[in-house]
Amino acid sequence: MKKQDIYRELSNIDPKMIAEADPNMPRMSAKNRFWRKFTLIAACISLVVTSACLWLFLPYDMGDDPQSIDKNNLPAVLRDHEDSEYLDLMLAFYKYDQSQKRQNSASNNFENYVEDILESLLGGFMGKGENRFDAEMAPGASSPTYGEVSGGLSDSINGEYVETTDNQVSGVIEADLIKRTKTHIFYLNSNSMTLKVYSIKGEESRLVSEYVINPGYANMLSHLYGAQIFLSEDGKTLTVLGSGVGYTENASEKSKLSVTILISLDVSDPDNIKPKDHFAISGDYLSARLVDGKILLMSRYYVNKIDYENEQSFLPVIDRGEGFEVMSAEDIVFPDTLTSKYYTVVAQVDMETLELEGAAGCLCYSDQVYVSNDKIFLTRAYTGACEVEDDGVKFIESKNMTEIFALGYGEGGFSKLGSVTVDGRVKNQYSLDEYEGVLRVVTTTSGTKYMGDAQVKDGVIEWGKRDGEALAIRMNTNAALFCIDLESFEIIGEVRDFAPDGETVESVRFDGTNAYVCTAVVITFTDPVYFFDLSDMSNITYTDTGVIKGYSSSLVNFGDGFLLGIGYGASRDIIKIEVYVEEGDKVESVCAYEIEGAEISSDYKSYFIDRERGLVGLMVNDFTGKYEEYGRYILLSFNGYKLYEVLNEGITYQSFGDLSSARATLADDYFYVMHLDEFKVLKIYN
Repeated sequence: MKKQDIYRELSNIDPKMIAEADPNMPRMSAKNRFWRKFTLIAACISLVVTSACLWLFLPYDMGDDPQSIDKNNLPAVLRDHEDSEYLDLMLAFYKYDQSQKRQNSASNNFENYVEDILESLLGGFMGKGENRFDAEMAPGASSPTYGEVSGGLSDSINGEYVETTDNQVSGVIEADLIKRTKTHIFYLNSNSMTLKVYSIKGEESRLVSEYVINPGYANMLSHLYGAQIFLSEDGKTLTVLGSGVGYTENASEKSKLSVTILISLDVSDPDNIKPKDHFAISGDYLSARLVDGKILLMSRYYVNKIDYENEQSFLPVIDRGEGFEVMSAEDIVFPDTLTSKYYTVVAQVDMETLELEGAAGCLCYSDQVYVSNDKIFLTRAYTGACEVEDDGVKFIESKNMTEIFALGYGEGGFSKLGSVTVDGRVKNQYSLDEYEGVLRVVTTTSGTKYMGDAQVKDGVIEWGKRDGEALAIRMNTNAALFCIDLESFEIIGEVRDFAPDGETVESVRFDGTNAYVCTAVVITFTDPVYFFDLSDMSNITYTDTGVIKGYSSSLVNFGDGFLLGIGYGASRDIIKIEVYVEEGDKVESVCAYEIEGAEISSDYKSYFIDRERGLVGLMVNDFTGKYEEYGRYILLSFNGYKLYEVLNEGITYQSFGDLSSARATLADDYFYVMHLDEFKVLKIYN
């Protein structure tokens, strides 16, 4: 009965009736009757409130540990899929989702209601649970419409390809915004998605034609972003690679998804550029390589909301021109326990025919990617926990770890080679290198020690129920170098904690049996540069510069034993280009060039590097007001002793981020600079 009803019934009792039922009963005063009624009402209210609190705040029973689920005790949602070739993958996703719910969901009804209220208030602003692509679909088209050409200057292409990108691995060509032949430059304005073709004729050089790229074929949206290009050896086929949005269609609905698009163009006649074909895989464009006429296309694909009845909701898809198809189970790679819902999707495609020669969907291996002459190395960062005892003191150590998985590639498509786990996190592709059957990797190490009320269960730290207060102690960052034999995938050489505590790895460059590593405390801008001799992996030796001001975000082998560092000086607004050399038992700084009050791009491909002539060029944004044009392209020359300016040319600067669009190339005595719609030809040699 509701408390209002109880109160009403109590109020209706006539005291005379009570007196008539028992004349000998003492008469209760009005005051006592009030307090008796009040006490009864208060007790009822207290009972209701207590029941509500118990319902709101008693913890949920979270059920069995998701990791205990297997094929012998399938959850209801998977029982209709026990014969599916993807059952192992479905189980892995189910366990991951359930584990995330246990860790992140409300622990009682009160938290659940608060989450619902917040979601209702903020959902409209945050778009929780919705696909992030909200543009309208392109209407279906009977034939592709790829772009528009404008030109008028007839000028045939000379098929002699000239490399412009400073590739990490010789023979493994990286996609870029610029490619060229002996007679023409192809530059992609990635803001307007316009391919520009320039002639190479010294002071008579000019824009030959423009081609506006539009990937609006039947199952794609018209927008393309983050694109780069390849050029074939004969200079007649140009490939555009970038991110777009497509949709898959099942019986119930159309589903948008991010896609990486490859568009092949015939550029043999710059005045009449023609589309040849297209290819697409799911995910945002990540990277690409060109090796012996084969394109290795890589995307990063996130599984948003899983519907086990619709395989396209949790599998990578490929469009060969006839609609999207899911990958087969044998092409999917994933660890025993998932650490994310991101794939790196890899496809091997013939550049001329766009024929698919192999594909792999690598779930969780979605961080850094490094490509050698015959292998692709994919990384998976995660946190590992274990119980440790040191000097009789027991504690739990949680460390940042990285698993490196290797795929072989070649004529037979992809092969799964093996994996290895190292301490720490990998910064970028330059932190990995394969040399004579050995993978070398440099990481930043860090972690946390948990003392007291904590325990490890299935590799995960859980707060226990023992007496005492848990204490978390963050371990200092440091650096480590590992050498891994690629036959056994075992570590055969390592150097740990070679940097001062608190430093992180900022840049790495390998050169044969040598390795260069720059570590830094970014806040205080201190910069040791280390030189490693890896000729004997059982006895790795190293030297360093000692602590100097600033740090290098990129290290470059500059030829003749010199090392070039591009980064920052004593503060973030001081750009520093420095040359080092290894002398005896120490790495010495030879010279440095600094620009105060400026910023540069962190994209290594935006730098011009010419080791043969000792040249380094880059675009800067000078915000000191010293020049009329804030954008400057600076070309430096190193003569073995010092760096000096060859060019300091004004370039139109529009907004931050445009710095990464600058590209340059050298042909004969002329230096060609491209930045979005700007093109300059500068004579640097007489």
